Amino acid sequence: MRVAGALLVLICALDACAETSDTYADLGLNVFDTSGTLVTSECVPMPVLLGGKFVHDYALAAGLSAHVVAVPGSADVTLGGIDDPAASHQRVSHAELVAGYAKAIPVETNAGTNFTVVLTSPCNL
Repeated sequence: MRVAGALLVLICALDACAETSDTYADLGLNVFDTSGTLVTSECVPMPVLLGGKFVHDYALAAGLSAHVVAVPGSADVTLGGIDDPAASHQRVSHAELVAGYAKAIPVETNAGTNFTVVLTSPCNL
């Protein structure tokens, strides 16, 4: 038991415990068409335990997808079906999500359809 406790202290000293959280957060993926109509809405849970990871692929709209990797410290969202490198990858920290977060990302799919992807926290709009 002493060895396990010493190992935990060593791991925390190496800054591995910085990737844990005692505060629940989630990330909303909301897609709107050009008329402002909500096309789809998804809610990504943020893991809170050390080593926790949530990975999921979402079909958001025709020609638009998202690959999400969430760990306790942040969420990475990679939008598929678009060519804009600035819009295609978003990283949001756990601290930003807990504080309340909203970011609108206008995108055009490879097929020429326009959408606005809105990342929010909490999930509900």
